[in-house]
Amino acid sequence: MADMKLNRRTLLQRAGLALLSLGIGETGIGLVPRIKSYGQALAQTTNRKLALLVGVNDYSQHQLDGCVTDVELQQELLINRFGFNAKDIVTLTNQQATRENIETAFIEHLREQAQPEDVVVFHFSGYGSQVKMLSSDIVTNQAGETVANYQLVNSLLPIDGIVPTKGTPVGNDLLQETLIWLARSLPTEKVTMVLDTSFKTSKQSLKGNLRIRSFSEIAERPSPEEIAFREQLQIKLAGKKSKSVNPGIILTAASQEQIAVEKRWNNFSAGLFTYALTQYLWEVTAPNRVQVTLERITETVKDVMGNQQQPTILGQSQPLFTYYLMPTSLIGAEGIIKNIGDNGSVSLKLMGLPTKIVDYYGVTSCLLVGNSNDSTSFDQLTIVQIRSRDGLMAKAQILHQGDVLNNIKIGQLVQEYIRVIPRNVGLIVGLDRSLERIERVDATSAFANIAVVDGAISVGEPNVDCLFGKIERTVSKTVATKSDSNQGESETSTTTYFGYGLSSVSGITIPHTVGVANEAVKSAVTRLTPQFKNLLAVKWLELTFNQTSSRLPVGIFLESIDKNNTSLILQRSTRAAKLLNQLASQDLSLNSTNFPTINSGSSLRLQLNNYTDRTLYGIVLGIDADRNLFVLYPPQYNSKEEQFKLQDIAIAPSQKLNLPETQDAWQWKIAGSSGMVSLYGIFSTLPFKQTLAAISAPPNLKFESEAILNLANALEVTKALMEDLHLASQVDTEIIGFANDVYALDVNVWATLKMSWELVNN
Repeated sequence: MADMKLNRRTLLQRAGLALLSLGIGETGIGLVPRIKSYGQALAQTTNRKLALLVGVNDYSQHQLDGCVTDVELQQELLINRFGFNAKDIVTLTNQQATRENIETAFIEHLREQAQPEDVVVFHFSGYGSQVKMLSSDIVTNQAGETVANYQLVNSLLPIDGIVPTKGTPVGNDLLQETLIWLARSLPTEKVTMVLDTSFKTSKQSLKGNLRIRSFSEIAERPSPEEIAFREQLQIKLAGKKSKSVNPGIILTAASQEQIAVEKRWNNFSAGLFTYALTQYLWEVTAPNRVQVTLERITETVKDVMGNQQQPTILGQSQPLFTYYLMPTSLIGAEGIIKNIGDNGSVSLKLMGLPTKIVDYYGVTSCLLVGNSNDSTSFDQLTIVQIRSRDGLMAKAQILHQGDVLNNIKIGQLVQEYIRVIPRNVGLIVGLDRSLERIERVDATSAFANIAVVDGAISVGEPNVDCLFGKIERTVSKTVATKSDSNQGESETSTTTYFGYGLSSVSGITIPHTVGVANEAVKSAVTRLTPQFKNLLAVKWLELTFNQTSSRLPVGIFLESIDKNNTSLILQRSTRAAKLLNQLASQDLSLNSTNFPTINSGSSLRLQLNNYTDRTLYGIVLGIDADRNLFVLYPPQYNSKEEQFKLQDIAIAPSQKLNLPETQDAWQWKIAGSSGMVSLYGIFSTLPFKQTLAAISAPPNLKFESEAILNLANALEVTKALMEDLHLASQVDTEIIGFANDVYALDVNVWATLKMSWELVNN
């Protein structure tokens, strides 16, 4: 097997194969001319692109953590993916972001400079709030008195949003209505406003382990200056041609009655919505419909928040493309080169890593630098290897020297190539604020004896996977009545108590984890050990996700089947597959901005597509609404042993494989608890020997023809999966050293695609 190992020479050869997904190699299908033509068309675009980005962390009350990072993420995206000139982007952060400064910058930078057909982006990250506005209507109260009527209006909280007064609080907010009037004053309709905030008042600063971006108080009245400013806008626009009520579009982090949150990663915080939005747009490889963008970021947000935060899009006419623009390059990326140092060292900023991958993207991971001259020569490919990381920033070393130093430029895109993950990843449990001090001490001691738990820490800290705390539970009990007159009847009584259990990082109770009343902390932790193993298995599965960075051109389709019709529900494909299919493939979900739903009992079929010229092997794992893992497999009947056996799923070159294969075979009828369900289609160039062995390992396990199996040993299965992918990659010690404590995965040999939907029980 030594000659199969991925040494430096082989690494460069495989990098040549990766040129397809970079769009810089000869592919034999005429892809390069189309890419160059696409780039030339973009170069002819002369319309200006302007942006105003606002982020506030340092409020005098209840500070936030991730709003300035949001501004940085948006700024990097607009410059490096959508071709904004840095001079055309104005940023206002913290003390700069007063109400007056925001409104002045909007007028001077956006309204006075924008021309028809120019593109304008406004972004705000900070607290959202509401203000009482006096209505012209007069109402009569219950006492028959005539009183003034008020209505609550949405507002954005600038750094000087709360005016200290001796009486009732007065707001100095930027009213959302004012923002819309400012947008209407622009000479262009190509306006995108991104609001990573929420307007539902919240007395709590945290939702589970996440910080809420809703302010805690409602202002009794707006500032006179804000009202005067808005009235001046209305007067100036009165004589002009009227525009739509909401010009352009507004992308909001949450709907009106929901909260928006920010999340902590290692050494940085960001809005969950902003990170999901910008990360997805870093990775797209083609003009991307705004509806698809919204669906994909909704999937990311929903994976964390459930139904508590639903991103929305407002606007009478929605643009075809996100930000009314096409990306300036077909090269989707995980980051860019920020600085070039001495002796082949470079600094990277990794803004395209998925939310679940960021904190575990290990040292010695390798990335491929996009070649600026479209060369196909192996000697001119540039591979960099991470040596240290701090949040989104990484120090890297050029792995292949040659003459490449003269070609590397600041701002060049980098794509994932070798993913290195530590083998000792464990579960991190947050101790909920509902626990008393003695309970926290007992819990910390108990968790120290649970092998799969790395530690128990306070809420608000990064990397928390779940929360342990006291959860309210209501139990109903039906008791037969004993009176002679009520024979055969019953009464239902309810009892409410608090038991120890687990919840998600957003505070959603994990089903079947709440214990009985008066349970000891140590007993509860021991009882929950199987759930901890299951949650760690989910974490490992998510760490394999590489849908946009994989260089295997593959895809998965989910279809609904009935006797007379087959309809496509979801489609996912890798970056390489989209390029191979002439940029025509977009990930779909019902052609709608709504998160897809599937009714329980529906018959489904999954299609695995292999667009390569070699046989690939697949395995399909899923996570149900109860956070349990299951495997979907084709039943293989062994006539000699007279039973079903688990065998490899092999997909022939340039072929597809259906599960189930025909309508006359077994049926996949979706069932289970209501909630979010995720399905992972995993492809590899080698069979999943250890994974299949782990699935088959439980004693007395019998595979049935229905081909759905809930995994009793999910952690063992996912660790075996990591080992299979590690062995298939065959990364040599010349690349990762002699470390035996990491998994090294090559994106040329594996792909993990994910699709999610809401299961509804009617």
